[in-house]
This record gives sequence, C-alpha cells and structure tokens, in this order.
Amino acid sequence: MYKKLNENQAIEYLFGLERFGWKLGLERIHELLKTFDNPHRKVSFVHVAGTNGKGSVSAMLASICRQAGYRTGLYTSPHLQDVRERIRLNGRMIPQKTFTEIVNQLFPVSEELKCTFFEFITALAFIYFTAQKAGIVILETGLGGRFDATNVVVPLLSVITTIDYEHTEHLGIDLVSIAKEKAGIVKKTIPCLIGEMPEEAEKAIIDVCKNNNSAFYRAETYCQCRNINQQITGNELDIYIQNEPVGRVKLPLPGIKQVENARIAVYAVEILRQNGFNIEYNHIIKGLNKVNWPGRFQTISRNPYIIIDVAHHIASFQQISGVLEKLADKYKIIVIFGLLNDKNLHEIVKFISGFADRVVAVQAQSDRSIAAEKIKKEFQQQNIPVTAFNSVSEGLKYSIDNYKRGQLLLITGSHYIAGEALKKIKNLTN
Repeated sequence: MYKKLNENQAIEYLFGLERFGWKLGLERIHELLKTFDNPHRKVSFVHVAGTNGKGSVSAMLASICRQAGYRTGLYTSPHLQDVRERIRLNGRMIPQKTFTEIVNQLFPVSEELKCTFFEFITALAFIYFTAQKAGIVILETGLGGRFDATNVVVPLLSVITTIDYEHTEHLGIDLVSIAKEKAGIVKKTIPCLIGEMPEEAEKAIIDVCKNNNSAFYRAETYCQCRNINQQITGNELDIYIQNEPVGRVKLPLPGIKQVENARIAVYAVEILRQNGFNIEYNHIIKGLNKVNWPGRFQTISRNPYIIIDVAHHIASFQQISGVLEKLADKYKIIVIFGLLNDKNLHEIVKFISGFADRVVAVQAQSDRSIAAEKIKKEFQQQNIPVTAFNSVSEGLKYSIDNYKRGQLLLITGSHYIAGEALKKIKNLTN
C-alpha cells in the first residue's frame, strides 16, 4: 500500500525518476496508459517533432486554436521554472492540486513498470487533457520521434519542423538517420507537414510518407510570408495561403526563423480547416499576435538590456547569431552561458566565440550541468575574455553590477540556465 504524496512529495517523486534517464521505447508507456483506459485515444492531437522550432510552432498552433474557441491543450518540454509549464489548457498550467492528484494515481503503476520521468509526465498530460475534455491537443515530442513516449498517439496531423544534428547517440550520426527517427511520428494515411530542411532529410521523410500512404506537404509551397519587417521584439509580416491574403501579423517572437515557424503553424491550421475545424483567418492573425513563448529571444529588461534565449545545439546558436547580426550589431554582446554535459561544448563554444565580446560562464543547479571552470577553459582557448561563477545567480549579479551602456546581456544555454535566471531577475521590468 502506497502512502499518498503531498504536493512537495509529488514533485520530488517525479524528479526522482530522472535517475532512469532516457529509455527510448514505447512498451512502458503503453502499459501505463492501458491501466488508465488509454486516455490518449480519446483526444485529437497535432503531433510536432523537429530539431528546432517545434516548441514555437506548437505554441503558435495552440494560440490560434484558442482564438478559434477550441478548448486547447499544449504539451511541451522542457520547462523553464515550473514543471507544470509543460501541461497547459487554454494557456494555463495544470493546477497544482490536480497535478498532485494525478501523480498519486500514476505512481503505484509507474513504480512497477520503472517508468522514466518523461514517460510519467506524458501519461499525466494525457490523463489531464482527457479529463478536461480538450477539443484539440498540440503535442510536442521530447526526443526524436519513433521511440519517443508521445508516439503512442494517432494524430490528425504530423508536423516535422526542421532536421539538424542533435542527440546523435540516440538518433544517428547523419541527417538521413535523424530524419527517419523524427519521421517515426508519421502514421498510416495521416498527413505530414514539414518546414525547410536539407534535401537529403526531406527525401527521407517523403519516403516514410509514401510507405505510410500519408499525404505530404511542404509549408513553404503552400504558405507565403511577404513584406517582412524584422525587429528586436518580433516580426511584422503579411501572410498568404496559396497566394490568398490572410492578413498582416505582428508576431512577438524575433528572428527570421520564427517567420518560418509561423508559416508551418499557419499551414497546419489550413490542414485542420480542411478536416472540419472551424478556424477563420482572423483567428490565425489574433493567435499569432498573442502567442506567448518565454525564453525565445525574450527581452527581460531594457536597463540593463537583458535578453534570454534557450539554445543547446549548433543550429540554435546559428539562429542567435543571425538575429544579433541583423538586429543588435551596435551592442557589445556579453554572453552569460551554461550547458548540460550531454551537449557538444567544444563546437558550441567555437560558435559563440564568433559573436561574443565577453563571456560569463555559469553552472546550473543540476548534476548534469557542465562545470563553469571547464567552460571557462574552452573560451580561453578561443581567446575570448571570460569569467566563471559556480551559480547562475552569482554570474548574473556580476554581469548586472558591471553593466555599461551599449552592452547587451544575452543569457543562453540550457533551459536550466534560463529558468534560474528568470527567477533571479523576475523583479526587473521591461
């Protein structure tokens, strides 16, 4: 007989499951869900995978569906400050009381099955969304696709945003292998929509679609973005679907890649419309105008000038570099940076060294965080001025205390770094 967990114990238990790490495969999640009458079969999903942009596309889609009046679930990972951020209904986190109740339902079965953290919280999300009678759920994969715990669903639409090198120890060492793993979310006869990606990756996904008799759509073919005005706070653009005007959008997410993400989200909505969803063009405009996706080149403060952008592989830092070059070239860039130990530190440091004037190396409160001194040595080898601190809090305080006009403090790296920084500077305002 298991003792009922209180709120703190429930959180502690959940994070304790991280000791199991990533165990790719669907056997445990299937068994876990079967115990609870397969809640994932009672809700409609859009399933979103990809190397970059899948969180942004998911947030945009959810915002549009909400504007259309649908009771909309959003499942994303990882979180920044509160694990409940991963499970949202109509933009609101799952209530703490409900979260704890479902943890108590799940944990006796999870203990028998030895479920991982991600399997457990994915099942928790399915149970919640079903109980709340969500009209549609936007479901982001965790790692890869084929063996990801989310891949138990049969969605209305599968979306693959981009393909680039990541998690090569799990997904394969070349883009074709990675693409095939991501395309594991494609189900028989279910349409698949993709964003811009290398030709060999796209061809691999097309082959999977053919084998599954699944309609294949390329977002850039069907959705056009014109008259783009990039700003540090976001993008203004005109959107067209097959050259028919949808309207002008003020997207509060900066960077040209967010324009591509918007293109994917808009055509995903068009496919939903073709499947009977009542979503008008004005819902698309309002949804994109109001999308909220923290930690993505997010301006936290103007004085000192602080921006947070979550990034943990080369493709992410390429995007940051592009935004800085286009929109912030007049600033001296002070990078407050930390990373987890499963990332390619050496290559990422080389890339950051291309745009950083100075680096403040920090270490998150996680056993998986790379030591700040190790990061410091890597930057020293690139001849970049660098200071190291054993905590995000210390590094941030040092950076703010020494801030000078004309500097931009860019906090980047893992979600842990961004989350701890947000907690530290929450008293600052824009």
